[in-house]
Amino acid sequence: MAGLHFFKRLVCFSLAIGLAFHGPALAAQPQNGSPEKPAAAATKMEGEWKAAAATHAGIELGGPFLTNMTLKIKGDQFDLQAGPLKEKGKVDITAESKPVKLKLTATDGNNKGKTLLAICEQSGPDQLKICYTLKGKEYPKVFESTEDNKALLVTYERVK
Repeated sequence: MAGLHFFKRLVCFSLAIGLAFHGPALAAQPQNGSPEKPAAAATKMEGEWKAAAATHAGIELGGPFLTNMTLKIKGDQFDLQAGPLKEKGKVDITAESKPVKLKLTATDGNNKGKTLLAICEQSGPDQLKICYTLKGKEYPKVFESTEDNKALLVTYERVK
């Protein structure tokens, strides 16, 4: 039971961090064809997001875990709430890479001081997909969660 509680906290942290900091790097390019700067892209991710779907180690997650999870992003800061769990942190975004890379560090909450590596992509202004490695020191290579890679794959939708 303690392992499941830790897993839920880790997944919540991962979802929040990924969503909070993933979006800025995923923004669309402006009409002039030049890539958008990370600071400009970050403003497009600001706001509130809700987890719509999640898979960990190839197993779909659902129920209260998803329905109660929200992520608020402002600049390079995030604030995640999943039921009683609250996490805050910072994200480093490598917008120039394909896919965009995220390095998420919790600065407050149960996972304070922990860092997650993730990749992300945005489908329009209202949907964001993030794939996190929960163990290891390498970024995910693909948007896939399997029993072998133990990755966490989350799709978020903007709260309107």
